[in-house]
Amino acid sequence: MVNWLDYAKQANSGGRPIRFGHCGNSGRNAVAYNNARGYSAKCYSCGWTDYKAKKLYIAKREENSDHKPGVRVSPVPLGRLTPELFREVWKYTLKYGMTPDEAGITGVHRDRIVFECGDVQKGKLLPFLSGQGTGPKWVTYTDGIAMIGSGTSLVAVEDIVSMYKVRLALPGVSVICLLGTSFKLLYRNHLEGIEEICWMLDGDGSGARGVVKGMREMAPWVRHQRVIILPPGRDPKDLRIKEIQELFDD
Repeated sequence: MVNWLDYAKQANSGGRPIRFGHCGNSGRNAVAYNNARGYSAKCYSCGWTDYKAKKLYIAKREENSDHKPGVRVSPVPLGRLTPELFREVWKYTLKYGMTPDEAGITGVHRDRIVFECGDVQKGKLLPFLSGQGTGPKWVTYTDGIAMIGSGTSLVAVEDIVSMYKVRLALPGVSVICLLGTSFKLLYRNHLEGIEEICWMLDGDGSGARGVVKGMREMAPWVRHQRVIILPPGRDPKDLRIKEIQELFDD
């Protein structure tokens, strides 16, 4: 039996897929991909697909850090921060018209604000703590499904701050954070009861491409899909509550 994962691991991460034979075909009727978050494959003959997530990781291990990839960190809670640092965290969230609690912030770890949703724990670099802001802007401590709400309409956004902002504006819907522009195969297990997907990805080229790809892939799984067009260059978190509500109801 063909082990598609072996082919996927031969491909360069984010590069061209590797072709191989599948379902008894000795030709090259299937492709295997190596992406940043996992491996996937599909057969053009029988329609078979598969996906395997990579091990939990942080985007870049910080210098002099004893943190192990895939292990949750224990941030300093908001209530125990110094007044000066507490003001900096508030300053960050107020840019988006939110409080730290509304934005899903649980505290600060080293030089990063920590956001959480379920199994997902991410860190945002805080220049106030890191001087010149060296290192990646975001790191992922633990990965998983970032989804909130229980409505029959599911709004798909790219980042975790936008997820909480949309939830604040639309409390009656479900919101999922794609942590990018791709609707992972894993997310399909969380579509029970969902009647509509509303795509609210960032108003840039990658967001537009993500919508086109996502609508095509999710067509067999949901009855209705629609696209919420954002102003060019803006994310959902950049919009006012009323703007999000108007775009959703339009």
